[in-house]
Amino acid sequence: MQIAEELIEAGRPVYLCTSKVGRSIRQYRGRDVLYWGRATGNLCQTVADLEDPNMQFAAQPQVSGTRGGHTISLQQLARDGVVLLGGLKGVSGDQISLMENLVENCDFADGVSQRRRVQLDAFMEKIGIDAPPAVADPVDAPNQALMSEPVRESLDLKQEGIGTVIWCTGFTADFSWIQGLELTSRGAPVHTSGASSIPGLYFNGFPWLRNRASGLIYGGVRYSISLR
Repeated sequence: MQIAEELIEAGRPVYLCTSKVGRSIRQYRGRDVLYWGRATGNLCQTVADLEDPNMQFAAQPQVSGTRGGHTISLQQLARDGVVLLGGLKGVSGDQISLMENLVENCDFADGVSQRRRVQLDAFMEKIGIDAPPAVADPVDAPNQALMSEPVRESLDLKQEGIGTVIWCTGFTADFSWIQGLELTSRGAPVHTSGASSIPGLYFNGFPWLRNRASGLIYGGVRYSISLR
């Protein structure tokens, strides 16, 4: 999302394959989303607190930290000129086949953002926080016109003049070189709050080491300090 935003702002044509990823409004009722994450205890959630433990493997929400932090959405990228596509299904030569799930992906992001705002409103009312009223964020507003457009089933790279493909599929790490380290079925280190199965060997910066914030700079710094 952030790479697509930077490229379109630089005047480059951009085609973006989408997937089912939630979105978070960056500022809400006078505070940054990270403030509310701390206040509600959301950032302190552990894997044991999750309704479904598999939620720990979900993609990070659509949000940007550039320019002081701002909301970023699929519909705003479309308004800026990005061509939105469904998920990538396959590649054959210059032909890319696409899933017909663009509308579903956009609806999913909208739903996550809406539920988060409702949760924050309920939290403020319960605690009695006197926060300013919500201000509409045009970037967060659903784009009904976008949803009415035909969904593309394929893309011809040569015909569209596409010469560069950027794979934003995330990354993993290889720990096989650490002798004696116990790994999960996913190849991640087995640990207890960041402490590995090898005495004296600790990990920092991975998501959900201790809680939801562990993969953020905020959580990583707090964990590093606590180890001292």
